[in-house]
Amino acid sequence: MVSLDEYVIMPNHLHGIVVINERDQSNFCGAGERVGARPTPTVPRTAAIPTLGMIVGAFKSMSIHDVLAHIEENGLDMIGKIWQRNYFERVIRNERDLDNIRTYIRNNPRNWERDDENPAR
Repeated sequence: MVSLDEYVIMPNHLHGIVVINERDQSNFCGAGERVGARPTPTVPRTAAIPTLGMIVGAFKSMSIHDVLAHIEENGLDMIGKIWQRNYFERVIRNERDLDNIRTYIRNNPRNWERDDENPAR
């Protein structure tokens, strides 16, 4: 199961915590198996748990239609790439890291005035 935790959408980027919970995936059947028996896969292992790259790629693909429609409807002069080629990731290993990253995401809009990427700066 994939879910979105804390997130914020900024003028030129976004921050978010994507939770990929492997335990919620039912890639092995457990009922009726003998003790010590090898588990029988119910779905291909490659299809069971999406990678972060797959999730980000799907998000970019699904959102581009709406972004292009917005550009056309508003007569915006936006030539070039909509999404950057890559993304930054970090594995969150404990509750302290999770709390710190959530705080960073919540506070990010307050720092926009000082951001080097802010065109008004």
